[in-house]
Amino acid sequence: MAPFILLLAFFLALILLVIIFITYSIIWIPYKIQRQFYRQGIKGPGYHPIYGNTPEFKQEFDRTYTKPVGSFSHDIVHRLDPPYHKWTALYGKTVLFWQGIVPWIILSEPEMLKEVYLNKSGHIVRGKISPPVDLLFGQGLFNLGGDKWSLHRKVANPAFMIDQVKSWIPEVVDSVEMVVKKWEDEIEERNETEVEVMQEFRLLSSEILSRTAFGSSYGEGKHIFELEDQQAKLVLKGLRTAYIPGFRFLPTHDNRIRWKIERKIRSLITKLIINKDQEEVGNSKSLLNFLLNGGLPFEEVIDECQAFYFAGKEAVTILMTWTIVLLSMHQDWQTKAREEVFRVWKTNKEFPNADTLNDLKVVSVILNDSVSV
Repeated sequence: MAPFILLLAFFLALILLVIIFITYSIIWIPYKIQRQFYRQGIKGPGYHPIYGNTPEFKQEFDRTYTKPVGSFSHDIVHRLDPPYHKWTALYGKTVLFWQGIVPWIILSEPEMLKEVYLNKSGHIVRGKISPPVDLLFGQGLFNLGGDKWSLHRKVANPAFMIDQVKSWIPEVVDSVEMVVKKWEDEIEERNETEVEVMQEFRLLSSEILSRTAFGSSYGEGKHIFELEDQQAKLVLKGLRTAYIPGFRFLPTHDNRIRWKIERKIRSLITKLIINKDQEEVGNSKSLLNFLLNGGLPFEEVIDECQAFYFAGKEAVTILMTWTIVLLSMHQDWQTKAREEVFRVWKTNKEFPNADTLNDLKVVSVILNDSVSV
C-alpha cells in the first residue's frame, strides 16, 4: 500500500508542478510584462490567456476583407492592416499586443524606428520570426541573428553590389520583353484588352528572380513557386490563430500538408542546385554562385534559396502592382512616364540598359513614391 501512496503522491506533485508552471508562464509572466509596459505609457488591447489578441486580430481581417475595396486612395492602412489601424487609433502610435503568449510592440514613430534599426549597443535583439513563418523563410537571412546572420549577409552581399546588379539588366530586359510580347499576342488573338497584372507580374518577377539569382528559368523553378504560394496561404491561416508552443509538431491536417510541402520545396531546390553544371555555376554571377562558393553548409544554402525564392518574388510583385494602381489613379504621371520611356528608347535606339536607366528620371520618381506610399 505504501508504494502506491508514494506513487500517487509523486503524480499529484507532478500535476501540481505542471499547473504552477502553466500558471506562471501563461498568466503571471504575460500580465507582469503588460503591467510594466502600461507603467511606461505603452497600452494595447490587453492580454487574454493562451490566445492573446489573436481572435480580435482575425476578426478585424475577416470583417475588412468581406467588404469591397471601394474607391482607391492613398489611405490604405485600414485595408492592409486593420488591427494596426484600429489599435493605433485607440492606444497611440506605440502599441502592445499579444500573439498567443508572445508580446509584440508596434512602433510608428520615425525616431524610435531609427533607434531600433541603427542601434549597435546590443541591447536591442533581433526577434525570432513566428514558428509558422519558418516554413517560408527557413533558417535564411530573414530568420537569423548574431554571428550567423553576419556570416550569411557577408556571403550574399556581393551578389547585390551595384556592378553585379547592373550585369543582370540584359536578362531583366529580356524577361520584360517576353511578357510584353505575350500580352500583345493575347490582345491580338483574343481581342482582350484587360490583363490581370498582379498574376502577370508574379510570373515576371519569378522569371527574373530565377534567371538572375539562380541562373535558371521560371520553367525550372515553377513548381517551387507554386508550392511556396500554397505554403504562404497555410502560413497566413496559422498566423490568424493563436500559436500554442509545440503545436506545430502535432500531426494535424494542416501541419501534415505544411510538412509535405516543405519537404517537396527543399527537395526541388536540392535537385536544382545539383543539376546545375558545376562549371556553369562557378562562372555565373548569380546569387546561387556566391552562396555555393561562400563556405556555407549545403543545408544553409538551401535555406537561403528558399527564403529568396519567396521574398524576392512577392516584394517585386507587390511593388509593381501597386505602382500600376497608382498610375491608374494619376494618369497625368502615366502619360509623363510613357513619354519619357519612348524618348529614352528612341534616342538610344535600344531598350534601356545600365547606362541609360539613369535617364528615366520620371520613372524613378514614380517607383520611389510607390515604395514610400
